[in-house]
Amino acid sequence: MKHRIYPISALLHIILALLGTVATAQVPDGSRDTANTSRVQAERILDGYFAAMNTHDFSQVPFTPEVVFRGSLHTEPIRGDSAVRTFLVAVGKGARNVRLEWRVIDGDRACAHYEYQSNAGFVVPAVTCFRFEAGRIAELRAFFDPRPFLTPGPQGKDTGVSDDDVAGNPHHRIVPLTAGGMQRFLKEGFEVISGNPAEPGVPFVIRIYNTENQVVPPHWHPETS
Repeated sequence: MKHRIYPISALLHIILALLGTVATAQVPDGSRDTANTSRVQAERILDGYFAAMNTHDFSQVPFTPEVVFRGSLHTEPIRGDSAVRTFLVAVGKGARNVRLEWRVIDGDRACAHYEYQSNAGFVVPAVTCFRFEAGRIAELRAFFDPRPFLTPGPQGKDTGVSDDDVAGNPHHRIVPLTAGGMQRFLKEGFEVISGNPAEPGVPFVIRIYNTENQVVPPHWHPETS
């Protein structure tokens, strides 16, 4: 299967180029000798973090109780050990594979470049910057191109959506909802507020369940037979 690869933006390259300077400026001189997280600890934490991305088990990854996650798809940060762990499990389950390419460690800060191969087949290069406190992750900032997660699948793929539909709705993500998909969602978690989703042509309102701070862009579901 041929994957589409989306490039990292020029701004991200600038961030990476300045990483060492920024990290040094934010800690006192001699930070490499006085850091409260050793390089060995940082390496072990990063190894466990990216292993957990593929096993979906973050129980052994150390976070501070007040850990904060910020990402390209979030307007507000995710805060707290439990919320961040829950979110990262969902992120890992959305990928066939997360492959670490390289990492840079500077005192209590680190930056890791990796490839996120989604279950949908696209590959997104990403960078996450970490800040450690006393051998635990205190902050994560993820940088990546969010467009693959917000746009329809590749042209030619059997999605039930025509090119005219895409062209006529540039601000919407078009997501076909099949009968099989309806049954799956009924089992996995949505609540009917009004109307009947099974009755063609009749408006209805549902409440869906998402992870905390998940962003759902405006979209619509064309009816399928």
